[in-house]
Amino acid sequence: MKKVLSYFVALLVLFAVIQTSAQKFPAIIILGDSIVDYGNNNNFTIPFTIARANHSPYGRLINNGVPTGRYADGYTLPDFIALRQGYQPPLAYLDPASTCTNLVRGANLASGGAGIIDSNSLILTPYTMSVQLGWLQTYIRNLRNCVGGTQANSTISRALFIFSVGSNDFSYKNLNPAVAGLSDAQYRQLLVNTYRNLLQAAYQLGARNFFVFALGPLGCTPISITLQCGAFPNPFCRRNCNEATNQVVYAFNLALQAMIQNLQSTLAGSKFYFTVDAYNVTYDAVKNPAKYVLFAVIQTSAQKFPAIIILGDSIVDYGNNNNFTIPFTIARANHLPFGRLINNGIPTGRYADGYTLPDFIASTCTNLARGTNLASGGAGIIDSNSLILTPYTMSVQLGWLQTYIRNLRNCVGGTQANSTISRALFIFSVGSNDFSDEMEAAGLSDAQYRQLLVNTYRKLLQVYGCVNILSNSVPIFLGCLPAWRSKLLRVCNWASRLHSNRHHSPVWSISKSTLQKEM
Repeated sequence: MKKVLSYFVALLVLFAVIQTSAQKFPAIIILGDSIVDYGNNNNFTIPFTIARANHSPYGRLINNGVPTGRYADGYTLPDFIALRQGYQPPLAYLDPASTCTNLVRGANLASGGAGIIDSNSLILTPYTMSVQLGWLQTYIRNLRNCVGGTQANSTISRALFIFSVGSNDFSYKNLNPAVAGLSDAQYRQLLVNTYRNLLQAAYQLGARNFFVFALGPLGCTPISITLQCGAFPNPFCRRNCNEATNQVVYAFNLALQAMIQNLQSTLAGSKFYFTVDAYNVTYDAVKNPAKYVLFAVIQTSAQKFPAIIILGDSIVDYGNNNNFTIPFTIARANHLPFGRLINNGIPTGRYADGYTLPDFIASTCTNLARGTNLASGGAGIIDSNSLILTPYTMSVQLGWLQTYIRNLRNCVGGTQANSTISRALFIFSVGSNDFSDEMEAAGLSDAQYRQLLVNTYRKLLQVYGCVNILSNSVPIFLGCLPAWRSKLLRVCNWASRLHSNRHHSPVWSISKSTLQKEM
């Protein structure tokens, strides 16, 4: 699947969960293309199509590694919305395991390869949007047979209908004689009018709550860049997106937004969730990866490190806090809902559903020489801040680092150990915990406190043989976290963004050469 679209979906998850988490939907009904297909294309009677994902490398992180038909390593956007709502995702419409029990939580009617225009869809799938609307009618009829007309009508009217379609219409245009001769403006209007008809048809069947995907920057996908640059290697050209395609897609998004706003004003009782910001943020992430967590994998993937050594807080903790001797602390993640997507659903101590950033960087390392994770959830740059939640301060972690190096030397010898440490990637992720009200109530001004943090961080970075350093910034959205927003109702605390920017810039400017001189 196109890598940029995986970035796009990851960012869309944030928008979708934020927009829909306050609303309770009894069911989720999904129509569209491969972005949301759960496996309907598994059931093609034709022998082969590229629009099928029931094979490796798809699905490695869920269902015990057996591909489900999702075009992803694990869950997709509708899965996360369903889980956020408190129930398991609905089944694919063609899943033979479908029963009345799971019909009540919705159905996934999507098919990889589908487009807004049926003749575009037929290039890769027979399950066009018209077919999917026919399936919707059948689904509603089956639901009524299962739970009765009154309850079925209530479920449909309160369900969330997810529409994800349109990307393939821009990929297939020149392959479809019916539309290939249209101008960009004519084609855009045809797409918007057809999309309007699809949404109105779903409304006539009882749908009231719609989540409609904006399209991502398709000009940044590999196929679009290849069409722009040619098949032969051209590194300079391939660093640039196909901006002509992006402009056409963005114009479509704006037209789609206007159409949706009009529909909501004319369709009584309807509610639409849509944002062009999904395109804007994704495009910014592609063009400026260093502003986002994705940059770490991008920056380090070309460099081979024999080991990864991690110090910091809950962002990168693998489970050191599982071993607290004190009976309870909130800085512990060895319980649900953490860890649902890896280790057969048994929480590892990571503060995440699955893997964290260092896992993805280290995915090819093996055995003891691959490094160690010394991080502890609750840790701060300043030790006295750490002690509010964890005894495993940064000073303790540096002590562990000394012990790790000593043990590594015992295992592989001093020469190899020294080589490993000097070539290892040291990941530092710490600082967020230093910015709570409790930790800042020491009477220092912002400038004084910031300088204290930077000076302390500088000393932390000047560690034993550490040459390659990846230092995470404090998130610019720290002020939008629940702990910061609780006093300000729904308003983000942008003062924390100023803290983050001023705190991190001096740390980031400590280059390898500067460190070597000071050490």
